Amino acid sequence: MARNKKFKVTREVFKIAKSANRLRKALDSHNELLEQAKEKPVNKVVQENTAYERNLFRKLGNSVDKHFYTKVVGVSFQNSDSSSRQDTIQSLIVCQELEFRKEPQNKFDPNAILLCTQNGLGIGYLNERLAGEVTRSLNKGVSWRCYVRRVLHAADTKNWGVTVCMVKLKNASSSVDLGSGISGSEFLAKYYPNYKFQKHAAESQPPGKTLGMALFIILAALLFMIIHSC
Repeated sequence: MARNKKFKVTREVFKIAKSANRLRKALDSHNELLEQAKEKPVNKVVQENTAYERNLFRKLGNSVDKHFYTKVVGVSFQNSDSSSRQDTIQSLIVCQELEFRKEPQNKFDPNAILLCTQNGLGIGYLNERLAGEVTRSLNKGVSWRCYVRRVLHAADTKNWGVTVCMVKLKNASSSVDLGSGISGSEFLAKYYPNYKFQKHAAESQPPGKTLGMALFIILAALLFMIIHSC
């Protein structure tokens, strides 16, 4: 009888040891993922976009249905009033709101939408596919807003370009005053000085050493109970 009990205890000990080995390997893998997450470089563009969106949506509240970024086309041409789009683009600031001017008589695209500053100066058009979607939405009463995201200058040319943030609202609303434009890096310092971008999900998990110690205590308690029950 004593020999059978000793055999059972030995078998249970081997089972626990095998389980502990599997847990140790899992913990090693977990710790390795943590280290990789810490070493992962942070994308500066993602940081600035995140700060830009947080500031923008803080002003717009819960009225945002969707948003996306797009590059304005036709920026190198002059407007019909001979004003320079390039000169106007250089004076734009981040978060500045732009107006839509539909051109149903446009010979190239009846859905064409010219983006203009609030004093009526054109800077370029939405691309053809997007213009068609926005025009159909506007005709159905859907409300869209357009804000300057970034002003770009091509190093190999004299042309300036602009990327805008298109915002579709859930309900029609009046224009939202975002105040003076500031850069994405200034958003970080002003509104979110302690915000950590691209925080890896693994960082919120318990440290590997603490988890390993807890599992060791549990296994030791199980082994103690098995030995004393025999």
